Amino acid sequence: MSKDQKVALVTGGNRGIGYELVKQLALKGFKVILASRNPERGHEAAQKLKDSNLDVSFVVMDVDDQESINHAVTIVNKEYRIFSFKEVIVK
Repeated sequence: MSKDQKVALVTGGNRGIGYELVKQLALKGFKVILASRNPERGHEAAQKLKDSNLDVSFVVMDVDDQESINHAVTIVNKEYRIFSFKEVIVK
């Protein structure tokens, strides 16, 4: 990931409007982190988009569970060295 690449985190990104938003942001050149509380569906959705050569990754996160949010933040910080989202965050 380049230093200048914009990053978006989209919760509920495994289906519906969230999925389409992940897809459209990735098509616009964003690195998109697809967040979903369901690991199986989240991985499946992210893989489908990756198979279309889009820059999408997955993190488990349930926005109703603070521990889950904290864990997702730790993973994003560690994996992508992103400590704040200045560009886009969608819930």
